[in-house]
Amino acid sequence: MDINRLVLYWKTYQLLDFVLGLFLLILSSILVFVVPPYCRPFSWNDPTINYPYVTNVAFPTWSLLLMFVLALIFYVAVLTFLGGPIWVWLKAQTLAVISQLVVVNLLKVYAGRIRPDYLERLRSLGIDENTYAKIDLKYMASAEFYCKLGAEHRVLREGRLSFPSGHSSTSFSVLAFMSLFLFAYTQPSSRGGSFLRLILSLSPLAIAFLCAVSRTRDYWHHFDDIVAGALIGIVSALMCFYNAFYITEDGRCVARVIELAQQEERAGDISSGRPLSVVVA
Repeated sequence: MDINRLVLYWKTYQLLDFVLGLFLLILSSILVFVVPPYCRPFSWNDPTINYPYVTNVAFPTWSLLLMFVLALIFYVAVLTFLGGPIWVWLKAQTLAVISQLVVVNLLKVYAGRIRPDYLERLRSLGIDENTYAKIDLKYMASAEFYCKLGAEHRVLREGRLSFPSGHSSTSFSVLAFMSLFLFAYTQPSSRGGSFLRLILSLSPLAIAFLCAVSRTRDYWHHFDDIVAGALIGIVSALMCFYNAFYITEDGRCVARVIELAQQEERAGDISSGRPLSVVVA
């Protein structure tokens, strides 16, 4: 493959976006595991962090990955049948997920908010309100003592990463984006409007709401944690959608990179090789 073809593919698929996104995701993930969360003091008498510690949760972490993969498969299947810029949709969806993960990872460490089940996490390790008093640690405040336990016990470190909800943000970044995809292809407001097409387009959000609310039922998050996560996920989906597409006056969804490629072709900027509009689609 010659250098012109490499440049063509790099420009077509906008690989720099992926490189930057992956770099930020890896960096933020490392920070989550390396940097200790903000050391927030707490009280053993606080009822908001004294809920049961549930391990058999409704939506395990692997379910989020499955949700993302199934969404990508859905886009490929629909666009293969109907025709459309598969790569552009896959890229925008992937960047939406990456964007919210970066934001959530950084906020979790910065906020250091204690989960609703934190006291039960301590008790599960044999630690109670008398543990600190039994140890001669006059040089160390009680908050610092419990925070340092997080370095020894992963379950306690995770107990200080409540805000915002990663499950909520991830599910909404995937399923809100899928709703935008369905809106683009079903166009509920066209042809006099259709309530059926509107419900179909909004249906993925039902799963996102179930996933988000389940985190409060499992006592892994406070209610405002999931609200913040949902907002982050929705904003990420909208941001990446409108960065990749725009809506015309007649309601059509147009990929910006394809329009740019067609303009360059018409201007004669591409002298050889497969047309960009064909490569993207």
